[in-house]
Amino acid sequence: MTIKQFKDYPHLLAELDMSKNQDLTYKGNPINVLKLSAGTAKKLDWKCSTCEHEWKRTGNGRVSGHGCPACSGRVVHSDGRNSMSNTHPQLAKEYQGYSNLILAGTHTKLDWKCNTCEHEWITAGYHRVLGTGCPACVNQVLNNFDGRNSMAMTHPQVAIEYQGDANLIIAGTNKKISWKCVVCQHGWKATSNSRVTNGNGCPACANQVVNNFDSRNSMIHTHPLLAKEYQGDANLITAGTGNKLDWKCSTCEHEWKSSGSGRTGPRYRGCPACANQAIHIDGRNSMANTHPQLAKEYQGDANLIVAGIHKRIDWKCNTCEHEWRASGGGRSGSRETGCPACANQVVNNFDGRNSMAMTHPQLVQEYQGDANLVIAGTNQKLDWKCSICYHIWNVSGSGRVNSGRANSETGCPACINIVVNNYDGRNSMANTHPQLAKEYQGDANLIIAGTHVKSVWKCSVCDYEWKSQGANRCSGHGCPACAKTGYDSSKIGYVYILHYDDGVDNWLKCGITNTPIKRFSRLTRTASRVNIGVQPLDIYTFDDGWVAQTCEQELLTTLELRFNSEYDIDGKAEFFKYNALDEIKGIINKYQPN
Repeated sequence: MTIKQFKDYPHLLAELDMSKNQDLTYKGNPINVLKLSAGTAKKLDWKCSTCEHEWKRTGNGRVSGHGCPACSGRVVHSDGRNSMSNTHPQLAKEYQGYSNLILAGTHTKLDWKCNTCEHEWITAGYHRVLGTGCPACVNQVLNNFDGRNSMAMTHPQVAIEYQGDANLIIAGTNKKISWKCVVCQHGWKATSNSRVTNGNGCPACANQVVNNFDSRNSMIHTHPLLAKEYQGDANLITAGTGNKLDWKCSTCEHEWKSSGSGRTGPRYRGCPACANQAIHIDGRNSMANTHPQLAKEYQGDANLIVAGIHKRIDWKCNTCEHEWRASGGGRSGSRETGCPACANQVVNNFDGRNSMAMTHPQLVQEYQGDANLVIAGTNQKLDWKCSICYHIWNVSGSGRVNSGRANSETGCPACINIVVNNYDGRNSMANTHPQLAKEYQGDANLIIAGTHVKSVWKCSVCDYEWKSQGANRCSGHGCPACAKTGYDSSKIGYVYILHYDDGVDNWLKCGITNTPIKRFSRLTRTASRVNIGVQPLDIYTFDDGWVAQTCEQELLTTLELRFNSEYDIDGKAEFFKYNALDEIKGIINKYQPN
């Protein structure tokens, strides 16, 4: 086998310290290091080609792959560059040794002394490099310099109850230790941390356990009446425990389980059988015993349930065989309810006997749904389509059944002219009263002529605009400006001019009459109701009443003289602008005899 020398390992040859390896001997004779096998067991001197660290290592160790120990952070560099004093000067201040001779991240346990509290402790260097500080400063151990963080120093009130030397323990320890309450003398074990961090005090004072000094808070002492029903030793338990306990009612002898807190808290609960919330152990309050008639309809064992249960349960009607779910309390309480199908609230799910299809077949052809799944008298709004005019509308079933309009010939709102037919608009004003539609100020396809809603109209003769119900127009009422109700042109006529004043505006009223005094009186009376003053300005007499009527017609058709008022009073169709007085008189004078 060929023995390899250093010349076969140029990277190792480069790090051999030739000057320090001159005094080598082999079997007592001097030998050149280069004559040695590269894997020699002799310790040789090396100098790192990277960091110039000097160290000793066998050739065998180097050939095996071991490099510079300083570069790998395993030893302090020969010039001390990676020592604790150079890399972690703050840690070096607390290290109790020569920090220039040790690595900061060593796994060796070292001695330390805190610069803040002077506590001394032992821990590995790498723990400190990772951020671990003084354990006394973070209250993990007792300060061994002056005990400043002992329980006696930090929590003297808690220390009073500690059953040990409070100078030798920290208050926040997680170890369970012994305590004795200064109030009730109860002794217990708990971590100190639970007392100082969570604020936990004596469990007996908080009624969480029985006081082990004198049992003062046991059930037998605090709730003697409950103790009589508790099936256990009432001296060993608190009445308000959250644990479920066994009880036996002193009244009815019913046995049940319940927490102590459930029986003593603000929502005190007694025997559930006495309160009818559970079946008595002898079944005395079961549905079978208390409500035998309901038991016949209950779909279960009526011996195992109370009639007034709030849970929804299954029922089957003895009369119509309908099946449904309802609470027992709803059937047995003060507002006792029976079968909803018999009461016509739902469709009978046995044979559908009360469905619309069965009870009101004449409505079925107009109902836009499955008439087998709904009752005719439902309060739910349904969709309908008239079998006569094809109008579609939405109304409750009860609206059709209870209004007397169950017959398909009278139920459709379009057929009785309440709304416009939405199939073909056959009953719209545009179709039924085309002459009125010409004067209607809107879309006559969207309204019925006989509506009682006041609409705006514009006279096709004189262009006068007014409001009136469609029903009035269908009755023959026309333009109030063109109408001459009560005027007789065969008699003497009078054309009058009146001045109207509401305190803000002034305007004129011109008209004709056969009885001026009576007419003035009426106009004045109606105007006074809305605080308008009326004064006569002029009156003209016409022996020929027809001429007066012709004169008025010219005045009304001279639109630039007209005045629109917000007041809905008698004569409003004959209002004129106040500054048009001269023009008005000029027109009247044209018709006066010379």
